[in-house]
Amino acid sequence: MEIKSLQSLKTFAAMVAVTAAVGYTSASQAFCVDGGSNCPKCQLIRFNGAGATITPGYKRAGAFLGTNSAEIQAKFASIQESNFAKGDAKLIISRLSDKELNDIAVLYNSSPQAANGTLLRTLATRLDGASLTKVAKAFGKLDTQRAVMAYSSANVQQEFIAQVGTTIGVPSVASTQLSSATIPKGFSPMGAPNTDMSLPEIYLDFRTAPVGSLGAASALSETLIYAGTRLSPAVAVGTTIGSVIHELIETYDPDLDDVIGGTIQAAADNMSEAGTELQQGQMEQAGDALFGTPVGKSGDYDGDWNVGESYEFFEGGGTGGC
Repeated sequence: MEIKSLQSLKTFAAMVAVTAAVGYTSASQAFCVDGGSNCPKCQLIRFNGAGATITPGYKRAGAFLGTNSAEIQAKFASIQESNFAKGDAKLIISRLSDKELNDIAVLYNSSPQAANGTLLRTLATRLDGASLTKVAKAFGKLDTQRAVMAYSSANVQQEFIAQVGTTIGVPSVASTQLSSATIPKGFSPMGAPNTDMSLPEIYLDFRTAPVGSLGAASALSETLIYAGTRLSPAVAVGTTIGSVIHELIETYDPDLDDVIGGTIQAAADNMSEAGTELQQGQMEQAGDALFGTPVGKSGDYDGDWNVGESYEFFEGGGTGGC
């Protein structure tokens, strides 16, 4: 948003005042304009020769997904419910592998929110019988069937019953075992060196979001950008961002070239150590390129929840995407 009118000048002046009031001292943190003009959370003020550009800030993804393991796990169920409610549920389900859907079910069902049945209710109202049969493989036949009989149309109910009865591999109850191996802990959010991160949940959050749902590579790229820009370089002995993301690749997208495994850590380090937002955006672009540039090819450089905000800033030549 360039300043081209008296009103926009007044708006910008108010933004600067709020920024100063909450103690932000550089053009790197400001406030949220989504719900009003007084939210000092997640917007970024940048200056350029023409005036000012206001774009979503680097705090957005962290605020939404969580900034430590406990927050990430606590938010997981709500994020999945939101992603399926707001997105094309049938398309999202079709793009998920059985492993991914199984792990979403395991993690979701471990949340107290699962007892409310919100996610299965949403899926029952938005999916056809074939898609719900796939859901039943992960969430269990009994719980899925209860939701279908309560919330699906008569035609979908008939289709589901006909398919689930003849489909091999539909368990009566949901699995409690993750497809992914145990992820080593020890990742430290900036400013909280004793709190570990939960990257598998972050990956699956992205995997059902608009950009991440395009494919595993997109979600993996967003996970790398999230880790590289929000985790400190110092991690537990024997644990690196690269090794954890490589494990996610092996679990969810084993066809990805294993050669990139050795360069993931370097990409994460480069993002973490970038001196300016422009440099950080360049590093995020380089990280995305490791996976075939899926985020860039989507045309939505800042990705889901603005995780790649600096990427968009870089692609815009240092002036942002607004």
